[in-house]
Amino acid sequence: MNSLSSGLLAPRMLLLNRSSRTRMDGLFDAAPQISQFSSSGVDVSLHGVTLAAVDTLRLDPWLGCGQEPGKLVTMQLRDVLPDWHIEWVEETGSTNHDLAAAARQGASTPRALIADHQHAGRGRFDRRWQAPPGTSLAVSVLIAPQVPLARWPWGSMLAALAVQDACTKAGAADVRLKWPNDVLTPGGKLCGILAERVQTQDADLLVIGMGINTSMSADQLPVPTATSLQLLGANPEPMPLVKDLLTTFNLLLARWNAGDSLIDEYRAQCSTIGRRVRVLRSTGQPVEGTAAKVTEDGQLLVATTAGFEAFSAGDVEHLR
Repeated sequence: MNSLSSGLLAPRMLLLNRSSRTRMDGLFDAAPQISQFSSSGVDVSLHGVTLAAVDTLRLDPWLGCGQEPGKLVTMQLRDVLPDWHIEWVEETGSTNHDLAAAARQGASTPRALIADHQHAGRGRFDRRWQAPPGTSLAVSVLIAPQVPLARWPWGSMLAALAVQDACTKAGAADVRLKWPNDVLTPGGKLCGILAERVQTQDADLLVIGMGINTSMSADQLPVPTATSLQLLGANPEPMPLVKDLLTTFNLLLARWNAGDSLIDEYRAQCSTIGRRVRVLRSTGQPVEGTAAKVTEDGQLLVATTAGFEAFSAGDVEHLR
C-alpha cells in the first residue's frame, strides 16, 4: 500500500504552492486527510469536507506528507520516461554542476535533475543566474549524444524547443526562440539555457541547464526584459511543466540521435531570422547585421556590410 493511502498530510500542509502556503500557515490546526490515492490523483478532506481532488502531477513536491522531497513527481515522471533517471531536490547550488559531477563519477544517461531553487546558477559568459526561492525552476539534463561533436550545439536548441512547447502548453502566448536558445515572449524572456560538454574517463557527455521563470512577480524579475509564466497569465505550476518539457525533449532527442533534421521545426519558432541583430562574442567586437538564416549545423548566418558571417556561439540582441 502506498504510504499516502492511509495517512495524514502534515498539519497545515495544504495543496498550495510554497508562497501561498506561507500566507495560509496557522489557518488550520487539524491535519487534512487523504481519503483516496490513485495514479490519477488524491482526494483531500478536512473535518469530513472534501477540499480538492488533485492530479498528483500538480502536487507541490514539498508537501511534508512522509515522502522524500520530489518523490511524488519523480515516481510519475519515471512512469512516463522509464529510461531516465530523474531526481527532484528542493535546493542545490547548480543543477548543471551537480550533473557534471555525477557524470564524472560514472552516472548513467539520460538523467534529469530538477530544483525548486538553485543559489549558484550561471548563464552564458559566466553570468550569475539566481531567483528568489520558489519563483523559478532549474532543470538540467545529462545526455550522451549519438551524433558527431560538431552537431552538439544542437543540444541546447533541442532544449529550447522543448521549453517553448512546455510553456505554450502552460498557456503562455506567442512563445518564440531567440538564437541560439533563449525562450522569449512579447512580454520578455522566460528561460535561459546553458549547455556544457563534460569529459569523463569513458566518454564525452553533454549537460544542458534550463532556468524557467515560473511564478516571479514584477518586482522579483532579475532584469526589466524578463517575465514569468505567472505574469503572462499562464499556469506556473512546476509539475505539468516539467512533465511536458522532459517528454518533448526526450522525443526530440531520439530524433536527433537517429539523424533526423530538426531545422524546419527550429526555424519555424525562431524570431531571430530576418531581424536586425547585434552578436556579442566572448572575445572581439560585436557584429551587427541582419540574421539571414540558421544553418543545418545550428550556426547563425548574419549578413553584414562586409559580407556573410557565421556564428556557432554568441549572445544575440534583437535591434529595432
